[in-house]
Amino acid sequence: MIISTLNFIDEKFLRVITKFKPSLFCCLLNFRQFLILRRSISFHFSKNQKLFFAKEKDLTIYFFSTYRQVRLYSRGIKKRLKILASDYFLNSIPLEDNDYIIDCGANIGELYIAASKISNKKLNYIGFEPSPKEFKCLSINASNQKCKQIALSNSSKKQKFYISSEEADNSLIEPKNFSNFIYITTNRLDKILTNTRIKLLKIDAEGGEIELLQGCEEILNNIQYISVDLGPERGLEEKPTFREVIPFLINKGFSIEKISQKRYTFLFFNPNF
Repeated sequence: MIISTLNFIDEKFLRVITKFKPSLFCCLLNFRQFLILRRSISFHFSKNQKLFFAKEKDLTIYFFSTYRQVRLYSRGIKKRLKILASDYFLNSIPLEDNDYIIDCGANIGELYIAASKISNKKLNYIGFEPSPKEFKCLSINASNQKCKQIALSNSSKKQKFYISSEEADNSLIEPKNFSNFIYITTNRLDKILTNTRIKLLKIDAEGGEIELLQGCEEILNNIQYISVDLGPERGLEEKPTFREVIPFLINKGFSIEKISQKRYTFLFFNPNF
């Protein structure tokens, strides 16, 4: 009872201070970190970038969402990255120096930071993220890598892109909830990367996974691992996409290596790579 009450108060506190000016918000947030004995994680605001950032020892992550990311990072950046690495099976993939990681639906670039820290290798990372706010953070968090503000699908055409940044639910397919939309030109991944040997293709397309993979058909033989979120996120009915994606990849020669027990993430392996 006491814990649930404290959690409720903390939730209300965070909701209220997100409306304050950035400097006051960070000040109150860091005071909260002090009270809950998590002083190793601090929050700051960059006036130059007009973005927030969290710090924990040698780790720094830029973000814009004053509620979602604060909730994720206040318990520890390392803890957040460890959970993300587990969700996408990074510990099961033998990453080596100069391996290519292609991150489709890169959001703010957490996967790159997680993969770099876990593998301790010099990786080649290419992050694709269409949403403007997320892309700005991605381009800073993975500043020494390639970042492309492109939406990936099975064709090249102008489409609506629905934005729900606070929930990290941006999608080419109209979701149940979104704040606004923009028009973008989609592209096929196999038209962008033709001869690249890819160790890991990570996909989080918020329901558009099958279209994205159809746009990879010409390069699937060049991909060793595919880690993909197939959860209930497609469209107004919030359907999962594993029924379409699993047979598609198996027919292309991939096998299921692992399935997450916590969420609908799957790791596929190409034995003919």
